[in-house]
Amino acid sequence: MMELRTKAIPSPVKFTFMIVKVLVKLAIVIALTYLCLDALNGKMAAFLDNERKAVFEGTNKHGLLDYHYEGQFNEMYEQQVGADIILIGTSHITHGVNPKYLEKPGRKFFNFALNGGAPSYYKAWYNNVFKKSNYPKPKAIIYGVEWFMFDDNWLWRRIEMDGKYMREVIPVEEIDVKWYDIDGMTTVLFNRIPLIYARDRMPEVFFPKKEEEKPAPQRIRDSNGNITTSYYNGYIPYEWPYNGTSSEQVLCGDNPKVYEDFISLLDQFKDEGIPVIFVMTPEYIAGRDAVQFDEKLAIIEEIAEKYDIPFLNYNVELYSGINEDSSNFSDWGHLNEKGSTLFSQQLAKDLEPYISGLFEE
Repeated sequence: MMELRTKAIPSPVKFTFMIVKVLVKLAIVIALTYLCLDALNGKMAAFLDNERKAVFEGTNKHGLLDYHYEGQFNEMYEQQVGADIILIGTSHITHGVNPKYLEKPGRKFFNFALNGGAPSYYKAWYNNVFKKSNYPKPKAIIYGVEWFMFDDNWLWRRIEMDGKYMREVIPVEEIDVKWYDIDGMTTVLFNRIPLIYARDRMPEVFFPKKEEEKPAPQRIRDSNGNITTSYYNGYIPYEWPYNGTSSEQVLCGDNPKVYEDFISLLDQFKDEGIPVIFVMTPEYIAGRDAVQFDEKLAIIEEIAEKYDIPFLNYNVELYSGINEDSSNFSDWGHLNEKGSTLFSQQLAKDLEPYISGLFEE
């Protein structure tokens, strides 16, 4: 008869030893992986930092292709302009107001407006980035307001999206993202780790491109429609042929928290003694036929009256020929380079009664 052999069962001591060996090997693999990734992350961070310096020191003449947002944050930290008056708001201000036309000897402006910049964004930005950078206290703030400004779907920007541009990490508890919000937490982490947000640049870290000696292009339009060679103090033109679209079917809601953050920010500016001026940039009237315009505008007018804030509204009281000429626009809401130049020149004149007293002659 054949004897049946049973597989030897390891003793508890041997089994524990086997588990420990596996765990030690796993720990070594994890540690080595972490060290490699940390080294790569450091190398990427150094690469990006050197590239930034080249851009802002002027040795990379083509760098502004990639550094519109970077330039706005860099200004806070380096204070190359050290503006007396700053602009904040949405893309209508980003692409619509060129500080070059507002400047005078002894008066400096910088456009800190960002695409999708809602009041909640600017509350976090002002307290956690702008003030912490020790930027000079503004003599005034020009706030670009919109009839849709309390809709956080239309104005989608969140402070955690700009982690890659910040030199100090904003504590997670100061960001309006819950720990169980997977998308939100992913956005926070992915915008803090250079190896992740600049992963497509990895080949250049090890195989740097040679900078060709050639004249800087006179005009570059990127794939998003930005004229990067016309960037100036935070302003960048946005250029698309206007295709006749309108806002007739556009509806927006009001998020109470966004409204509250706006009021809170205005209260803070008042407490800090910073005058505010509301500006609503021109919209192409033939395209801007939103049914909610008057209703939403009334909310902003009420706030302006309550806080005694001057309101320069270029779609109502200050309506002009700019609003009627489609060649000034990329769409019904965004001025193009031609339109923004005309508007900025007009805005400079209209601002004068409100800001002249802020500067000693």
